[in-house]
Amino acid sequence: MNRFLRVTFLLGLITFFSAAVFPFLLFADADRDLSTISARLDKLVQDLDQIEKREQELLSHQNEVIQTIKSLKVAAHR
Repeated sequence: MNRFLRVTFLLGLITFFSAAVFPFLLFADADRDLSTISARLDKLVQDLDQIEKREQELLSHQNEVIQTIKSLKVAAHR
């Protein structure tokens, strides 16, 4: 009986410490993963901003080209 109580007590301690420590290890991993994801999202946002800026530049250039073509058409009809 004495041995049974010791084994049960030890199993209880192991279970308790496993339940107490495992979530911390799990969340430490999750925090690192979240940091990685956050850094990637920040990079994607920066890339998107650059794409939008480039798009605006191209639209501006396109409008300039359209205006040039219109003025050439007007000049050709004179």
